[in-house]
Amino acid sequence: MEERTKEAEQETSARIFRENQMQKIKNATGRSGIGERHRHCTFDNYEISSELQSQVWQQARLYSHATSERAGFIFHGSPGTGKNHLAAAIAKKFILDNKSALIITISELIETINDTYNKRDLSERDLIQRFSQVGLLVLDEVGRNAGVRQERVERERSIIDEIVDRRSKLMKPTGFLTNLSLSAFQNHVGYRVIDRISEDRPIICEFNWTSHRSKL
Repeated sequence: MEERTKEAEQETSARIFRENQMQKIKNATGRSGIGERHRHCTFDNYEISSELQSQVWQQARLYSHATSERAGFIFHGSPGTGKNHLAAAIAKKFILDNKSALIITISELIETINDTYNKRDLSERDLIQRFSQVGLLVLDEVGRNAGVRQERVERERSIIDEIVDRRSKLMKPTGFLTNLSLSAFQNHVGYRVIDRISEDRPIICEFNWTSHRSKL
């Protein structure tokens, strides 16, 4: 009788723990930049149909559990291949570990920083500092503006450079999601950024398979 009672108490305790973890994620995702489309994304429900996908999944999962304080990641490859899914799963793991996480597109980042020009109480420097303090910062759609006006590309490169520099000094990991090839990504962000990223030994995963969206 006592043994059954103990088992019931353990099951109740485990259920409460799971519910608390889910509530923590629910409370934080609104601030993390994880969109509605990806709020359900976990490592468990990531679709694996090839050996390459399995390898990428394993690397991402290992990263989320055993990452150093400064190593980031670069997910590159075709659109619709699950880069955002795994990035969201990683961000959720950071949240469960009581660390902050933010996923933001590079366009949103630049727009947010540009908006400071109309605010007296918040400068560009202040905002960049805030982005530099986030536990995990994931920059999405890096290189989407490749091929547009050089002035805009240089602006993007300058902001990424400053944020990565500050985060590297603070030993904060930065993730990058891009539809570019690795070499095109390197050319887009520039030597200075690549040099700093390389110093922190990020994991690099190529998402080179058919888009999940094309199956819909």
